Amino acid sequence: MPLQPPLVPKDEEQQTYYDDEEPRVCSNTCYKSKCGTWTAVVLLSLIVLTNVSKLPYYWPDNLPMTNVTYNAAYCERHSDSKCWGIEASPILRIFAGDWWRGKKILADPSNFIAPHAMMGVFLDVLLVAQLLDNRKAGLRFISFLFFYALFLLHIIPETEEDGIPDRLVGCPVNLCIVIIGIVGILLGVLGLTLCKDKDCGRGLIHASWVISAVTLNSAPLMEWAGMAMFFANPVSEGDKPAVASGHDWYAHWGSPWYGWTFTLIMLFATVSYVIYLSYLRCLGK
Repeated sequence: MPLQPPLVPKDEEQQTYYDDEEPRVCSNTCYKSKCGTWTAVVLLSLIVLTNVSKLPYYWPDNLPMTNVTYNAAYCERHSDSKCWGIEASPILRIFAGDWWRGKKILADPSNFIAPHAMMGVFLDVLLVAQLLDNRKAGLRFISFLFFYALFLLHIIPETEEDGIPDRLVGCPVNLCIVIIGIVGILLGVLGLTLCKDKDCGRGLIHASWVISAVTLNSAPLMEWAGMAMFFANPVSEGDKPAVASGHDWYAHWGSPWYGWTFTLIMLFATVSYVIYLSYLRCLGK
């Protein structure tokens, strides 16, 4: 029986970012380090859990007071954390009680923070899916670019506010994040529209993934930095809402259900996508 010639792998120039059957090229270029990959997966998963834990605190029936809704008579008679205003990382009060005091948040909790956190969760789930299995990467990347552009657009009205990242660093961090994020999206669009079979296209797409992931999660990481600063020096920013709270662009929308309708839609989309990925994994696809 004649010997069979050895199998020769497909030429790399014939593989594209959309090659679902053989994702070897993207795997070899982006995901060489299993340790680095799993470190990123764990970090992103912690950020997802942190963001999801915030949602019950921003439900319309349980909102902290703002400078507009502050009730001085009520707060003088009651020891209620709602009187302190909107503060970061409220979940830690379960473990630390009223000793824990997060940084003051100025943005509207229902129309900005809740949808902002849920969009971040959805985008981080896409990042985790890409790190663990880059098949169908093209469709996932296009979805990521669309929702990340929406995420950045949602931030723009808040760049005029003196948010937590801006106060921690002392410069307009939120505005810088938006600008760098837009650069990441443009690199991704160029990578998709340029020759898909060449290294230039793949390199631009990989750069877009990295830039977008860093800018997307910079605010949660800064929130963790603020938590560490409080543990090192437990001094709060006061027992009343921030003066600027309740005056931002999203607070002028009136009804909190505009933001929460979108938040619930994104929650449903995220859960559905996770179930879909689990179903594919059970089928061995």
